[in-house]
Amino acid sequence: MDDFNDKRACGFPTETLAIGQGRERVDLSLRRQGRDWILTLGGGDTHVGAVAVAARESLIDKEPCESLMVVPGHKEGPMALAAARRLAEASGQTCVCIAGIHQDEATTAEIQAIVANAERGLELLIRKHWS
Repeated sequence: MDDFNDKRACGFPTETLAIGQGRERVDLSLRRQGRDWILTLGGGDTHVGAVAVAARESLIDKEPCESLMVVPGHKEGPMALAAARRLAEASGQTCVCIAGIHQDEATTAEIQAIVANAERGLELLIRKHWS
């Protein structure tokens, strides 16, 4: 089930999207921060587990750059970094991804479905805005 909603936050449009159902549902939120973008990925007991930033080029050497911070014990780091990187490539802007998805005793299949739903949701947002 895909559910888009447009909202306003701090004067900029915020778009939300839910992908999947039940324990495999992922909620995505995309909003502008000036010319840049902030993406949040949540689900289950939503929280902040990892924050990633990616830019197509740094102000210093014009090379791509990225950074990742993960709360100790959390596993969302690779998902946050991949999403920030993908969004920066598509938008051409600096992008931040805040990810926190928790399901008690998630099975391997549920984790795979959650990751796939996050990737699918991001691709839907990218196609809507940059394709």
